[in-house]
Amino acid sequence: MLFNIKYFWAFLAMISAPLSLATGHHANHQFDTVIHRHLTLSNFWARASIGMAPNSGGYGQILSTMDDRLISGSSPAATIVEIHEHIHDQGVMRMREIAGGLAIPADMPVVMAPGGYHVMLINLVTPLQVGGSIPLTLQFEKAGTVELQIPIKGIMPNHGNTTPGGMKGHGH
Repeated sequence: MLFNIKYFWAFLAMISAPLSLATGHHANHQFDTVIHRHLTLSNFWARASIGMAPNSGGYGQILSTMDDRLISGSSPAATIVEIHEHIHDQGVMRMREIAGGLAIPADMPVVMAPGGYHVMLINLVTPLQVGGSIPLTLQFEKAGTVELQIPIKGIMPNHGNTTPGGMKGHGH
């Protein structure tokens, strides 16, 4: 029997998640893994507010069995939600919105983490508190709308740029 790695991760996530995930088209989920059409979204979280910073970031991993594109996001927790990346620009780390959205290639996990790709939550309605959660809606070019309920966590030591000073001035 040939083993097809192409579907292994999606299968593994599907059998480890509650069966209710496979029902509803746009169901609101508060799970570590969400399966929606050809997508597997896992380990999404939002970073707790740092002081009175008006912005924050959302992170997680997206795996797709076909090419797709994350084109936008929204949340009642922020007045603006954009898909961002960090880039090196003449020796300075900067972030910017990704024009046209974030490409999600087939069978290649796209990791959204501090210091890299992320969902930028701009003009938070209220500060994000560790232990809470926020709704986050992601819009994909082919898969359509995916609604998540993501936990709020503090800065995590093993997620890319971990020092608060490393994010200083970026507001997330």
